[in-house]
Amino acid sequence: MNKTFSLEFVAPADCKAAEDFQILQKAFDYAQRTHEEHMRKSVEPFFARLYEVAENVWAKYRDVELTAAAFLRDTIEDCDAVDNSGDIYQQFGDNIGFIVDGVNNCKFDFYKQDEKFDDKTVRFLWAGQQDVRVLLLKLANQEHSLSAAKSLEKEQQIKISFETQAVYEPLKRILSYDHPVSLQESLKKFTAFIAENKLSDFVALKEHLFNETFERIDNDLYPTIYENTDSVVWKTYGMNMYMFLSNSPIFTNKIDFTLVTASCREDVEAFFKFKTD
Repeated sequence: MNKTFSLEFVAPADCKAAEDFQILQKAFDYAQRTHEEHMRKSVEPFFARLYEVAENVWAKYRDVELTAAAFLRDTIEDCDAVDNSGDIYQQFGDNIGFIVDGVNNCKFDFYKQDEKFDDKTVRFLWAGQQDVRVLLLKLANQEHSLSAAKSLEKEQQIKISFETQAVYEPLKRILSYDHPVSLQESLKKFTAFIAENKLSDFVALKEHLFNETFERIDNDLYPTIYENTDSVVWKTYGMNMYMFLSNSPIFTNKIDFTLVTASCREDVEAFFKFKTD
């Protein structure tokens, strides 16, 4: 790894105890070691992205476990040296282990919880109610991904753009993510939003986020990435998502489905473009 990193953004005096700084140093060393061979197409070390997100969440929240999880969040998905989530739980404890587990994009269950899901967005929303730091880490990671989207392949740009518009922007508003709000206040806002809107489960929450998204479509994020949004085709997967979108007046008034393919009832791909005036 050519670039040198250090924990210079954390002053030991900012930690409540000496053990806190040691936890951060351990997470920093562990992530840097396990990602040592990973490079981005830009020839930048993959660890640089983890470092920047960790630095961001530390500046916002000064939370040791959240910052440690920011360093570790991709070790389970991307590092052969890490066998499973249990490695993170064992080395860093249940709280950090759960945050890392909660933002994992490759799993439908959890290492230490009985809950299982068939939808990854619903999974992380559930995890976020158990520990709001799951949501905050997801938002910080998505924010960083969006800032670097123009350097990605077009398909990746589309995925990041759609996910940001459909899920993460509404969550940012709910949690007041762009304002100086504490972890406790973020959780309070999230819980209050669920109660006020009488959202009985996290499938309902996901659908509510989507509806809010397309009510605000005129202020969307796509032009920040694309010079010509008319040329962009978005894609979604799964019968449940296709049925939700196609049955939503808010959504269908804004888009045209260009192609829908299905090899079986559950295996559905739907391609769509936004209507132009």
